[in-house]
Formats: sequence, C-alpha cells, structure tokens
Amino acid sequence: AIHWSGEPLGDYVFYSIFHSISAFCNAGFSLFSNSLINYGSDVVVNTTIGLLIVAGGLGFIVLTNLSGFLLFFSKRNKKRRVHLHTKIVLTTTGILIILGAILFYTFECKNTLDQFSIKDKVFVSFFQSITTRTAGFTTVDIGSLATPTLLYFIFFMFIGGSSGSTAGGIKTGTFFVILAMVYNMFRGREDVEVFERTINRRTVQKAISITTISILTIMLFCMVLLYTEDAPFKVVIFEAFSAFGTVGLSAGLTPDLTDIGKILISILIFMGRIGPLALALILGREITERKIRFPEERIVIG
Repeated sequence: AIHWSGEPLGDYVFYSIFHSISAFCNAGFSLFSNSLINYGSDVVVNTTIGLLIVAGGLGFIVLTNLSGFLLFFSKRNKKRRVHLHTKIVLTTTGILIILGAILFYTFECKNTLDQFSIKDKVFVSFFQSITTRTAGFTTVDIGSLATPTLLYFIFFMFIGGSSGSTAGGIKTGTFFVILAMVYNMFRGREDVEVFERTINRRTVQKAISITTISILTIMLFCMVLLYTEDAPFKVVIFEAFSAFGTVGLSAGLTPDLTDIGKILISILIFMGRIGPLALALILGREITERKIRFPEERIVIG
C-alpha cells in the first residue's frame, strides 16, 4: 500500500490498490487530475510505483525464469539457468533506465526540476525514465518539458517494454537485437553473437521488419495528424509515438484533438498494442522452402 497523505482510510486503501494495479499493468491511469505531480518528492510513491512499472514491463517470461532460477539456486540445480532472453531484457532495461535518468536530469535540471532539491531531482529523473517507456505516469508537467527531453522521450516510448509484458512499443528485445546486429557488423562478423550465444538469423530479420513497419506506420499517421490537427510539429509527433507505445503521455494535445484525430490516435493505440505482436506471429510462421532460387547479386547501398 502507498501512503496518500491527508486522505481518509477508505480512500487511502482504494488509491493504493488502484495505482498499484495501474502501475504493474503499465496502464498509467491515475485518480488524480494531474497524475502524480503532487507526489514528485514522495520517495515511497516514486519507489513503489517505479518498481511495479519495471516488474510489469519486464514480462512474464522474464519473471518466470527469474523466479525459477532463484528458487532452485540454493539447491544448485544445474538445469536451471538464466535464459538469453532474460539477460537481454535485464541488460537493456537497466541501461535504458540509467541513461534515461541521466538525460532527464541533464535536460530538465534548470527547467521542470528547478523547484526540487538535489535528492528529489534524482528521484524524479529515475521515475520519469522508468515511466516514459511504458506506463505514462508523470511527476512533472509534460507540456513544459524541453525539446531535447521530448525527443528522447519519443525514442524511449518507441522502444517500450519487453515481450510478454503489459507494455507497448517494439520491445527491448527487438531493440537489443538490432543494436547487436550493428555492433557485430562493425566487428566484421556475419553472425549476431551476444552473451556467448548466436542469435538466429530469422530472429534478426523479424526485429528489422517489426522496427521498419512500426516506423513507417507511425510516420503515416503523423502526416495525417499534422494535416488534421492545429498543433506544433513536435507535439503531434510526441502524441503519435505515445499512442503507438501505449504510454499515455501527452504534451497537451489530447484534449484538443479533432474527431478525426481522436479516431486516428485510437487506431494507433490499438495497432501499438496488437500490431507488433501480430506481426511477430506472422513473421514467425514456418518458412516454406522454394524449389527455385534466383542468382545472387550485390547492390550498392549507403
């Protein structure tokens, strides 16, 4: 349970249950009109909500693997190990949280964080780094954020959470595979190798396909929204990426959306939640080998 100061006991319990479920499910719904802005300096709220968001964003595959590993670790059961997927998710999530906190602190130290103490600035920075990719809670006014902050928010919302979780986005695993592919390419290696394992080429192709189709889809919706909505470019782009990542953050455009804009954002939210998963299932179908193969030829790229 979370302490909501000044509230009756009944509301205290209900608020705790509601926000805990909302955080774990990465929904981002709050019973307060300004989300959690009034609790930006509350260590208990920031820590509890933040941990629940991370747990929900890791995915049930990772949580199951970790619980099984920890359960049998003391018994030295060699059959129990941390899977490659779990290592990738934990590594990517940890790096993104730390990187996001550093960027937020840097860009907003003299802006939205100016009113906070040094300790509170750090807490708010970490909380916003966590919630931006998945949940949508906020302890600062999104509309007052600096342009560089909105830009990195867009990038983080596009990545989202992890596969098998309650979060949206292209997923951390997809993002990691693409980075690993680029890294191994610069090393002159044909295979994508991470943590002493080789990632299947079909998986790499799926990661590239999901990312490419997702970007093209968002760009298409952005063009239409820029035509239908009377709002600055960065605000419209932010709204579109937030919708696709099922994050729920807004720079102030949501209440002023036209009817067409509301329909487009709703479709984009649905596609962001179902699209990457459906696309992964389609791309995951068994490949039918063709009896005829055309000659291979190199083309010029870059």
